[in-house]
Amino acid sequence: MRTWQIILVLLLIPVIGFVSEFLRMRRKAKYLNLVGEFLEKFINWVDGKGKDYQLYNWLIAKSDLVQTIIGRFGLIHFRAPFNSYSVENYPVILNALPEIRKQFDERFRVGNALSFYIDAVDGCLRRYLGSRGELIKDDIKNFINPVKLFCGGVAWILELPIYFLTECNVISSSRSSRIINGKLFGIFSGLATLVTIIAGIMTIVMGWDNFISAVSSLMKLKAK
Repeated sequence: MRTWQIILVLLLIPVIGFVSEFLRMRRKAKYLNLVGEFLEKFINWVDGKGKDYQLYNWLIAKSDLVQTIIGRFGLIHFRAPFNSYSVENYPVILNALPEIRKQFDERFRVGNALSFYIDAVDGCLRRYLGSRGELIKDDIKNFINPVKLFCGGVAWILELPIYFLTECNVISSSRSSRIINGKLFGIFSGLATLVTIIAGIMTIVMGWDNFISAVSSLMKLKAK
């Protein structure tokens, strides 16, 4: 491999990182916009005392996706009226919407349950929007950080085998997400980035053949 080819590879990795970061940010922005739209329609539906069934149907249709997007922000410790039972990690969006609709009918209204469910949905959506909105602002800085882009490019290359395993249904998408976002993968990705940079610089300085020869000699010494 020639020096110019090695330099080209080292330059290509941050370009991959840039594209990967751009696609990730676009996906985050899409989710942020959906949750913002969901909150707006939810407020309109509540202000209308739950009488707009078209809005309710839209909210129900999007509830599962929104619940998945907001993740931990949409889980609370729920205590039922009159302390009859409690639930850990209660999915607010999925459960509160039907309850709010039910509570709008005075025949089924229980104490302050209506305001509780409304505040729970409103609160979890606003917390997600506030937190993720700030994170996207921070992510924008990554576009002018070459180290971040290089790390992102290496991480994307390492993610490819996991992506193929997911597409072939060898592992589930949730499992794939846990692996990629896990601490172990982050450490491995960081080490791979460091090795790639060092190997690239040494190859440019020494030349490809000399570098391979040096690595081979080092491996033989370790084997002994």
